[in-house]
Amino acid sequence: MTLTSVRENLKESFCIHEGQNLIAASDLILKHRLAEIPVVDSKDRVSGVLDVFELINHLVQLKDINKTIPVDCLRRRINTIGIDEPLENAAHFPVDRIVLDSSEKYQGVLRRSDVIRGLVKEIKMFNSILNQMDIGVGVLSANKHLLYANRSFNDVSDPKIKNHLNISLDKIIDVLPDGEKWMDNIPLRYNYSKDDHSVVLQYYPLNLGKENIGVLVLILGGNNLQEFHSIVSDSGIRKKAELKKIKKTFPNIVIEDPKMVKAVQLALKATKTVSNVFITGETGVGKEIVADIIHRMGPRAGRVFLKVNCAAIPESLLESEFFGYEKGAFTGAAMEGKQGLIEAASGGTLFLDEVNSLTMPLQAKLLRFLQNKEFFKIGGTRVQHADIRLLVAANCDVKDLVKKGRFRQDLYYRLCVIPIQVPSLEERKKDIAPLSMHFLKHFCSLNNSPKELHPNVISLLEQYRWPGNVRELENLIEQLVVLVDEKVIDIEHLPQDMRPRNKKTELKIQVKVENLIPLKDAQNLMEQEIFREALRQGGSTRQIANKLQVHHSTVVRKLQRYRTAIA
Repeated sequence: MTLTSVRENLKESFCIHEGQNLIAASDLILKHRLAEIPVVDSKDRVSGVLDVFELINHLVQLKDINKTIPVDCLRRRINTIGIDEPLENAAHFPVDRIVLDSSEKYQGVLRRSDVIRGLVKEIKMFNSILNQMDIGVGVLSANKHLLYANRSFNDVSDPKIKNHLNISLDKIIDVLPDGEKWMDNIPLRYNYSKDDHSVVLQYYPLNLGKENIGVLVLILGGNNLQEFHSIVSDSGIRKKAELKKIKKTFPNIVIEDPKMVKAVQLALKATKTVSNVFITGETGVGKEIVADIIHRMGPRAGRVFLKVNCAAIPESLLESEFFGYEKGAFTGAAMEGKQGLIEAASGGTLFLDEVNSLTMPLQAKLLRFLQNKEFFKIGGTRVQHADIRLLVAANCDVKDLVKKGRFRQDLYYRLCVIPIQVPSLEERKKDIAPLSMHFLKHFCSLNNSPKELHPNVISLLEQYRWPGNVRELENLIEQLVVLVDEKVIDIEHLPQDMRPRNKKTELKIQVKVENLIPLKDAQNLMEQEIFREALRQGGSTRQIANKLQVHHSTVVRKLQRYRTAIA
């Protein structure tokens, strides 16, 4: 975040024009005590930079000091910055910058001193803003030293300031865990009370990559507590902690896309109840994983968990598989009878996948069991009891089956207390790249065959529809790892239907090698061709920089270098 741009901090605008002589240049350099000065053409575009060393060299050698500035006296490599860019962009490289507008016209020189003054001004502005807040704001270093405190923070933590509630800095720091125990991006919250007064302490880890560099501390009290509860709720913090716990329980799970996160959060809510759950989604989206989360994150974790694909059981065996049978119940029955799935899952969880394939008679019997937790085995007269958590899934719209009379409405409402819709892979595009990398790592390790995915491949995978969802993606990555001989998997290795069909969107660069030359020379030749094509397509140097994804100064420098070759 930045409060000011280059425009607000541009103090000086001096330059010389190509037609001026060396005396004018030296006068300007001496007047402003400059190390270098920009030279502009008749269209106010910067053609180069004249530095003081080159100027002295030419003044010593030339007899005619009224001669216009020689072209070879100019340095073509210049440091530029856009006039509307954030000031912080100039802080990355501490050098004077030539300021240009959107049309590449010269606007002035941004000195290093201008950047320092501007950044100091920003700090003062931020400090002023934070001091207007009733919320205490403090920043601790990774070693738990106080780096910054606004006025409200000092009012609470400074013992010299008489306040209705003082909490020492030592107490604020003592509750913090050690650095290695920090949970990534999960805030901690503590309540502190004294003499009928209370404050809330909120701690946010400040992480730079994987390194913890400090802690942001917020202190809220009095009227701010009511407002705080509406802004930062316990449930939001708890959800982050629960998602982290899921990833710890399921180390191979990938949950990045917000739509999938929403489905998983609903599954977490289901773990705290005993209600039936109906999971819907296309084939291959991961419905079984959602069922795993509900079972293993709930109170029945560690108990029996049976998974049954209803479509895989022959229709004639469905009833006996579900409810079991007594000995001698029918011809061919086992002499000792058989325990059914419901009885075997008692005390634990039973997951019925493709529940939409159940016959109507079995649906009626399952409904009766759900109503009173009682059932009869085939051939039995004694009432059986079972305590199970029932999770069901379907890969179609069961409501539509209800309308068509192929699924009992009363059973549907018994089963669908907590509906969870698992989005298709096409709907959760942010999961495609991490899933691809996860499968790649797995199959490379399994086959002892290190491979990489080219960025263009990842881009195409994110554009593909994935009718087979996650299962199709997993199959594709395994196929590529096994069949591709090259280390880098590229577009040409993908199935034909995944490759770009619109030739206008394909990147085509033809390279024909007839003779071997030094690699550096070859690279220069390639760069010349790239910049020749860039000039042919037209546009400003900034537009070319955006297309090539390089800094604007790089484009200016390269064009100056290859000017003769690509003319």
